[in-house]
Order: sequence, then C-alpha cells, then structure tokens
Amino acid sequence: MSKEAIVIRLEAKHDKAKELETILRSKIEQIKTDEHTNSWYLLKLNEVAFSIFASFSSEEAAKQHTSGVVVKSILALADEYLTKAPSISPLEVLASKIGDKTTIAPETPAGTRKYNLRFIDGL
Repeated sequence: MSKEAIVIRLEAKHDKAKELETILRSKIEQIKTDEHTNSWYLLKLNEVAFSIFASFSSEEAAKQHTSGVVVKSILALADEYLTKAPSISPLEVLASKIGDKTTIAPETPAGTRKYNLRFIDGL
C-alpha cells in the first residue's frame, strides 16, 4: 500500500459546472496510462464543487504527478471555469479498504514526514 496521495479541490462557476464535469471526467483516459498512479477518484461534492483524490506508488511519483500533464491541464482551467484557484494538498494514507482487501499503513515516526511539494497560487 502506498501512503502517498493528493487531493485537489475545485469550485466551478455556476454556468460552467456541467462543462467542467465533462472535462474532468475525460481526464481518466490520461490517468489510465500513468503506471505510478495507484488510484484516482473524481468526486462531485455538490453542483459546483469537485474533488480529485489520487494515490501513488511513491513520494517521487506524487511529485511527478503534481507537475505533470494532467494537473497542469486542470490548473489551466482556473480562469475560465473556476471561482478561485484549485487547492492541491498532499495527504498521507493511513488505511484503506478496496474490495475485500484492507490495509493499515505502518506509523510514520513523528518529524520524519516530508512533503516537499510546491504549488503555485493564483493559476
């Protein structure tokens, strides 16, 4: 089980929400070819709010993803489709259940977790 993950939060302009949803759904085609993305979920929180959760095979894979084509293409949507810049947050997966398989990650010793991810505000 990988402990590396990110969450991206997006809030669409009311008149652009359906179009944004269609664009975000299409991103799964690009994700299919990414061998380092373990899981990818597009979530609809309400009529205008979306979230993407992705987990990765390593910290390096998470870094590559956040500076890769898919995330850059989502960030490029901000001016036209979003009410504010997307927020991207690194996460640590502590436990998971997928199908019948459950996994609990070993504890990370305090003070050893390093996210080293950089995001640019205002895109």
